[in-house]
Amino acid sequence: MVDVIKWDQRNEDEIVFTYPGTEFEWGSQLVVDESQEAVFYRDGKAYDVLGPGRHTLTTQNLPLLTAALKLVYGKSPFQAKAVFVSTRKVQGRFGTSQPVMVRISNDAQVPKFVQVGVRAFGEFWFRIAEPKLFVVGVVGTKPDYGAAEVRNYLNGFFLEKFIDTLAGHPFDEIYTKLDETSAEVKTQISAELARFGVELIDLKVSGASLRPEDEATWKDWQERLFYLKSGARSEMILTKDMMVESSRELSKSGGAAFGAGLAVLPTMGAGMAQQAGQQPQAPQQPAGEKRACVKCGALIPADSRFCKECGAKAGGKKK
Repeated sequence: MVDVIKWDQRNEDEIVFTYPGTEFEWGSQLVVDESQEAVFYRDGKAYDVLGPGRHTLTTQNLPLLTAALKLVYGKSPFQAKAVFVSTRKVQGRFGTSQPVMVRISNDAQVPKFVQVGVRAFGEFWFRIAEPKLFVVGVVGTKPDYGAAEVRNYLNGFFLEKFIDTLAGHPFDEIYTKLDETSAEVKTQISAELARFGVELIDLKVSGASLRPEDEATWKDWQERLFYLKSGARSEMILTKDMMVESSRELSKSGGAAFGAGLAVLPTMGAGMAQQAGQQPQAPQQPAGEKRACVKCGALIPADSRFCKECGAKAGGKKK
């Protein structure tokens, strides 16, 4: 018969330990360490919960189980199951193995059908706040439900709810507001986990990434959203998109140089229009040329009509 019932928890990440024995005696000692609670249940129903400390199994300590068993005398054995639950904070990690399809943006000018595939990853911290509720809702009557199974169950449940919540957020919010997105995801998932006695302490979406095939789509729409929020008209953005698309098509067909030239045509046209508005000017003679005065022989500028020395009409050969 069992005299001492306890769980020597070696790993802080362990969540649940089901005691291997199922037959107990009144008067046996139950030892519950700090950050643990012990749940007694029978035939799939939880009855009594004992907190940290040393407990002698008596009708006073287990009144609900006693009433169910109708055993109140001596050291009579009784059949039950003791499940130890850790109430420590436990860290978990999540990551979407498959991309989640989300909208590019909630902006009214972005069509709803424009979507991209997003993978997200991060961390979360939780603890078992209601051991009795947790044992009934998660552990159940499975005799071999251990810490690994509980962790897998919680991770799977968490990931499912996280994906549902993530799908309701546009990518431009996930990408630029990770803290705000984390807080909202935490709020929505906390209520679901509380139904199983689990308290979600914190959650952090560490990062989000696009499928490679969606990166070009996001880049294009990122530019459009920037121009729209800057006050640009939709027809201006349409013109820009047409020029970019034409350049891409020409590049594919070997006309990369011509496609690149389309972008500079407006600049060239503006320069030509500016030049067209200017009047032609007569060519000027190079400065510094001189000629000799026909009367006094003094050197005067070649474009002078009169000699500055003698006042005669200029003339002569250039020097």
